[in-house]
Amino acid sequence: MQLAEDVSDVKRQFSDINLKLDALNSQLPPGAGPISFQSDFGDTAALMLTIASPKADSVEIDIRARGIQSTIQTARAPRKSEEQGTPVTIVYSFPQSLSLSRTIKDAGQLFEEQGEQAGIVRAPQLIQGSGFIALDGISTANDASIRKFLRTFFQTRLQRSDLHPDAWDPIIVRDPQETREQLAKVVGDKYSYADLDDFSDLIARTVQGAPETSKVERRGVLPQAVYLEYSQDRLAAYGLQPAALGSVLSARNIIAPGGAFETGQQQVILNPSGQFQNINAIGDVAVSTSSVGAPVYLRDLVEISRGYQSPAQYLNYYTRENPKGQWLRSRAVTLAIYMRDQRQIATFGRSVDRKLAQLKKILPPDLIIAHTSDQPLQVKENIHLFLRALYEAILLVVVVSLIGFWEWRLALIMALAIPITLGMTLAFRTCWESTCNRYPLRR
Repeated sequence: MQLAEDVSDVKRQFSDINLKLDALNSQLPPGAGPISFQSDFGDTAALMLTIASPKADSVEIDIRARGIQSTIQTARAPRKSEEQGTPVTIVYSFPQSLSLSRTIKDAGQLFEEQGEQAGIVRAPQLIQGSGFIALDGISTANDASIRKFLRTFFQTRLQRSDLHPDAWDPIIVRDPQETREQLAKVVGDKYSYADLDDFSDLIARTVQGAPETSKVERRGVLPQAVYLEYSQDRLAAYGLQPAALGSVLSARNIIAPGGAFETGQQQVILNPSGQFQNINAIGDVAVSTSSVGAPVYLRDLVEISRGYQSPAQYLNYYTRENPKGQWLRSRAVTLAIYMRDQRQIATFGRSVDRKLAQLKKILPPDLIIAHTSDQPLQVKENIHLFLRALYEAILLVVVVSLIGFWEWRLALIMALAIPITLGMTLAFRTCWESTCNRYPLRR
């Protein structure tokens, strides 16, 4: 696509093209499209902010360690001590706000079967608690052999979607009293991708309010979704097909306007109330009836859970150096902030800094907000370097003139010639650009 050279308003033409392409989306056959039109692919972000999570603090580690330690001690209490080998527990931790989904349970059961078949653990039993699932048993293998089996299991038996993005690395616990020490070695991030999604959305909406900001884009956000895990046999018992569930939910989750009707001189707006507000509302949808005529709800047929896009298409990380000289990598979301045309970059930077200062009262104090690309700072540093070089050049000219001619008047004239020449050049260029903008050349 190529525009004619005599087009004066390019943005208007691109807007018309976008409207026409949007109208074609409804005419495409099922499965084709949608057409995506991008007219701003050449724009460059003036400022990039990376919102990253710090590592979990000692308070969270203590809470997790107490819960895991208590569960391990309860599971080992009835075990016979004369069995050959030593007790061992392999713990897989995930966010405490996350419910134990069927995917994690299935992966734990598969690990239990594979571990027993490989001779890594005997008399295994799955135990679970708030924010973790563990396999406890008796083992004669050392920690190196168990870790090797863990790596092989994750690489060959599990898919990428089975690994939760917010989970910590598994730990091996032999003595329950050492649970906290083992957790501290593999400590994960404090905030999940869902938390970073909320934080970055708040920052983006706040920074968008700056008068110099044109738009804000977020990169590295992991989309969330609601998953329905069902059994074919259970659905068939009520005469339902999996494809029918989507139709039932679409008919209930109404987000379109309901219109309006007039009664005399009054107009009443209809607002459908069927839109889902939470997971419980999805489970309350009636999908069928029993043999006695009682309604059968979706929660009775499927297991409903909230999770991330699986598998994750893109994960964003931020690498930093801590005060001890160690390099740490944390999950992150990056904001690309664009500046409006004909605005000063220094004013833009100050406006964004004021917005961020307002947010510090709301956001967690340990949340990492890093300037990964800062054009206002780069421009400021370049101006500083230019002025420094200018002052050094003037001083050098004055010194050389005094040494060569021993005349202070000549040295003063040569020193003044440099800023006068620069000032005349900038003035001429400014007048030329204003004249060209007022009277553009046409062919």
